[in-house]
Amino acid sequence: MVITSRKRKHDTYRYIHFIEADGVDIEQVAAIDKDTYLIDSIVSHKGPKNGPKSKLFFKVHGLGYETKDDTWEPYKNIAKTEALQKYALEHPELRI
Repeated sequence: MVITSRKRKHDTYRYIHFIEADGVDIEQVAAIDKDTYLIDSIVSHKGPKNGPKSKLFFKVHGLGYETKDDTWEPYKNIAKTEALQKYALEHPELRI
C-alpha cells in the first residue's frame, strides 16, 4: 500500500510515500522513488483521545532510518496501513 503526503521543504512541496515494510525489496523501492519510505513501525501518537481523527498525529519510524529521522504524520497519511492497525490494537483508547 502506498500512502502519499505533502511535505513543505523551503518554498515548494514534495510528495512523500509510505508503504508497508513487510515483504518489500528495499533496493527495488529505492530505485523507483527517493521519496518512498517503508514504515517499520509507529512508535507514538499525540492528539485528543476522543477528538476527531484529523487531530491525531503518529510518530512513524522508517525502515533503515535512525530514531532521529522519525516523522510525525497526520492520521490521514497512514490510515490504511497495517502498521497503524497493529498500533491501534496496542492502544485501544484511540478508537480508530
